This record gives sequence, structure tokens and C-alpha cells, in this order.
Amino acid sequence: MNQELKVNLILSNRLDKLKDFWLKRNLSKEYYDYFFEKLFNDERLTTYVLENDEILASALVFCHMYHFFNHNIGLGLISDIYTTSSDDNERKVLIHEILKDQEFQNLITVVESNDLDFWGKLGFEVLASRKTYYLKKEDFKYRNFGKVKQSCKLDDLEKIYAYFYRRFAGFNYRFHNDFVLLINNLQAKGKKLITYYEKDIKGYMIYQVFDKHILIEEAIYKDLKSLVSMLGNLFAIKDELQLQVSSFERLDHFFKPDKTEETMKILARINDLDLFNELYN
Repeated sequence: MNQELKVNLILSNRLDKLKDFWLKRNLSKEYYDYFFEKLFNDERLTTYVLENDEILASALVFCHMYHFFNHNIGLGLISDIYTTSSDDNERKVLIHEILKDQEFQNLITVVESNDLDFWGKLGFEVLASRKTYYLKKEDFKYRNFGKVKQSCKLDDLEKIYAYFYRRFAGFNYRFHNDFVLLINNLQAKGKKLITYYEKDIKGYMIYQVFDKHILIEEAIYKDLKSLVSMLGNLFAIKDELQLQVSSFERLDHFFKPDKTEETMKILARINDLDLFNELYN
């Protein structure tokens, strides 16, 4: 390891240095402000930087509870890896040091990535994946669906999410404050949310509107009617939808997608195999 490079934690007394580095990331002003004003101080978040005289790379590690195969497991999620260099060595040095920390902090470390070669060499294996259904209005056979709302109650989001996430592996457990952050994050990133109610909440979707299509990044639903109702309302805005779901959700027989593709893998590394087997096997 190059002795001139050091991996450090960024604390509040060095925040200005990280702010200057992140200005290079081309982030929206709304998300940039949101991160430093609200998310940075979350006690579950650790911000790492690789530096010599200046910051060369950064990454975040968020402590989460994830649902895998009937267990809620605490783990570290690596995200927002950013480096200004095309040389992959800086990323390698940064991640290597993060994983050394993770061995003492979390039983499992997770990252969402399609770079299987890079992460595989570090001991990561595919745990789950996400796929995208490409849907066209002309192929959408459902016509009778209920109305959706643009508003929501946080308690209702918690309720329907708690029902949904237990059915499939690969979803993170969310506490009340996570939904507060979720709503703030939507506003900062220019995303939208719709909810579907009958007597009670039956589902919600988080999505982004683009010129020719809508990208649905999260779809939480009680049943097929709830899912169809929300999709039908979005088809009133655009003729093409891209629906992202977990690989465990089998929706092919309900829709005739224009195409389906695997878009992101969830990779996991067990930091203490003996302890993992003792707890979960």
C-alpha cells in the first residue's frame, strides 16, 4: 500500500474538505444540501476518504438491518463510492481499508454493484439481484383500477412496507426515522411518490419522470390489484414504464413486458464465517 495514501474518517470538524471534494460529483444542489445538512449526521453513517494532501476518493458505509431468508441481519452497506481518477488503485486502497474496519463492526458487508470481478476478488458473492420490467401502455391489459394519491402518512408507509418486505429477501428493515429520511431524499433528488388506498393503505411507488418513460425505483404493494392500480395511473402520464423489482418477485405471468433484464446485483461478504454459522445455521 502506498504510504503517502491514508484512509480516514470524515468528522464534522473536517466537513468543509469533503464538501469541496463532493462539488466535483455533479450532484444536484438539493441532494448536496440534503446530505450535508441532514444525512451526514445520522449516527449509522460513516464517511471514509482516501487522501494525501487532498481527498482523492470517498465512500459511505451505512449500518442497516436487512431481511434475508427469514432473518433480520445487521450489516454494513457500502455506497456512494467516488474517485476523481481513472486509476482503479485508489478505489482498491479505499475499499480494502473499509473492509478491514468492517471485520470488527459488522458480521456482513453488502454492496449493490454489477462489477463481479472487482468485488469477487474481495470475497463478495451474489446474494440477490434486482430486475427491470420494461412495460408499454399498449400491452397493459388491465383497465379497471382505483385512484392514487400524491400524499401519504408516514405511519401508513411503515405499515405496508412492514407487510411487504418480509415476503422477499434483499429488503432493508426500516425504522420510523428511515421513512423521514426517505421523504427528504425524494425531495432532494426530484423523485415522486404515489400511494394507493382502499379502506387502508395497499401500496406505494417511488418514481422519476423522464422525457419518454417513468422509472419506478420502488414498488411496495399488498396484492396484484394494488400494483396494477398504481401502474395504470402512471400510464396516464407516460406510455412506457420501467419497473424495478427484486429477483424474487415473479410478475412475468401478470404482464407481457417488452423486455426484462437484470439491472443490479446485491453482493455480500461474510466477515466472520464461524460466528455467522453459529447464529444462523
